[in-house]
Amino acid sequence: MAAGNFTVGIPGPGTSDFASLPIPSLLFDLWTPDAGVPVRGEIGYAEVAGRSNNGISQISGVAYDPTFIWPVAAMLTQAQARQLGALARWQDREYKARRDGALRLIDEIDFLDSEPSPHSRSLLSAISESWNAAYVYGYGVFPVKLKLPQDWRQMIGRWVDSGEEARLVTFTLIEL
Repeated sequence: MAAGNFTVGIPGPGTSDFASLPIPSLLFDLWTPDAGVPVRGEIGYAEVAGRSNNGISQISGVAYDPTFIWPVAAMLTQAQARQLGALARWQDREYKARRDGALRLIDEIDFLDSEPSPHSRSLLSAISESWNAAYVYGYGVFPVKLKLPQDWRQMIGRWVDSGEEARLVTFTLIEL
């Protein structure tokens, strides 16, 4: 794991560990030039719905914190694409068996915003702000649902160095 990357896999025993069986975690570190590095989006913010007759703002939206979503386009080897497909199938089988099938995502692309400690999300390691030690930030560790579209992997050529097939994969990770 390193800054600018993210890793997805089956949760292990620790808060930021991955299980090595039955499927190892998958590191994403090669982004397409067109799409670039995935941007973590946020969904579910409260919005100003309008104003009352008295001029008071009316706020609408969900009663919980916003959740994150990661639309991803990445280049993988054929073996890595099969591994991603295996993670999606593992998750689906777990949910169908009524077990917790959440995958774990460690997002080292960008820090989470500062919040009073303890942070509302799990952090890989908490870093204190210089302006207020009670506020912390860091890279996030998230339970996620992996959503693969119907045409999620496409062969786009071969890697120059190894000659192995290169796959363009597109998918979405949704925070649970």
